[in-house]
Amino acid sequence: MCCAGSQRSELIKIKKGDYIMSKDIDIQLKKQILDIPKVLKKFIKNSGNDDHIVYYTGNWGQDLSDNLTEKQEERIRKELGKLSSGLYFYTRKLPDNVGGYHYIAYPRDEQTDGICI
Repeated sequence: MCCAGSQRSELIKIKKGDYIMSKDIDIQLKKQILDIPKVLKKFIKNSGNDDHIVYYTGNWGQDLSDNLTEKQEERIRKELGKLSSGLYFYTRKLPDNVGGYHYIAYPRDEQTDGICI
């Protein structure tokens, strides 16, 4: 039975010993986070030295822990670590009335290992 305006929640079957995480998981946000390494690899392949990409806006660490399992979080961090040989990672704080940060990547300059902004 469903009432007008109410949301239908999915039932999860669990076995003895399993537990249900109490934190809310945003499925769209989780997909976006899991796709970031792929987006950054494509950016490295197609970018020039004066390009940059805002690959995430929000609170990265908090959003990782709220929306991914520990294994997924470790895998994402490991993949980004590997990408750091081709990218510089920066954060830019957003205004207080907005909150959060822009997470930005710039390609490394192969000749001088410097950044061209």
